[in-house]
Amino acid sequence: MIAPPIAPLATRLATRALAAWYGTRQVLADVSLDVPDRRVTAVIGPSGCGKSTLLRCLNRLHETTPGARATGRVLLDDVDVYARDTDVAALRRRVGMVFQRPTPFPTMSVHDNVAAGLRALGARRGGASAESERVEQALRRAALWDEVKERLDEPASHLAGGQQQRLCIARALAHEPELLLLDEPTASLDPLSAQRVEELVYALRDELAVVVVTHNLQQAARISDRTAFLLDGALVEVGDTRALFTLPSDERTEAFVTGRFG
Repeated sequence: MIAPPIAPLATRLATRALAAWYGTRQVLADVSLDVPDRRVTAVIGPSGCGKSTLLRCLNRLHETTPGARATGRVLLDDVDVYARDTDVAALRRRVGMVFQRPTPFPTMSVHDNVAAGLRALGARRGGASAESERVEQALRRAALWDEVKERLDEPASHLAGGQQQRLCIARALAHEPELLLLDEPTASLDPLSAQRVEELVYALRDELAVVVVTHNLQQAARISDRTAFLLDGALVEVGDTRALFTLPSDERTEAFVTGRFG
């Protein structure tokens, strides 16, 4: 019996001819990229190639930098997030982001750090009890609940660095995004903490779309399903991670993944 073909994954987000500037300096040019749902897409490339800028354009954080602008289209479920009538707060509920260094609110408790995402974005529903349930759910999804369930009232600054980063991921997950953006999420962590975050990212692929920027090629190979290679602000190549690392179609990609530059 011949198995039926596997249906292609839906595209959760796509960019079309995306370009970005800081003042007069162009950092992205004509980037067209599809991000499939329930998969991890890694973005690799040398320092200064536009990886983080690309990520920030996906939920319009780029425009919060004075003098920054973007052109082209970013389509979330086929709707352009740069349309004039876009509710940017609602967009950032749907597209969460976690940065390179853990950024918990240091004077707030572990519980309130996660709840802050709900309160700030107007997503608190059902009172304190419902909020606590959503906090627990987010901490469980971030593989942190068992480590902090007896410490919910402690300041977040008391947690170890890797725990703080997973707390930030929990804060992003609390408002149930459809897409999670991670900008070098393990760059400031020790190897064991980095491994825990990698395991978490790999597990999240079953729930939502994830885009992770990383300078660590081994990490990209371990945790991603698809990889995009950026160079000088342009998308050189994108495809299945294993294929891109073992049989890239562009000689510039081959030179980068084999360590001849970058």
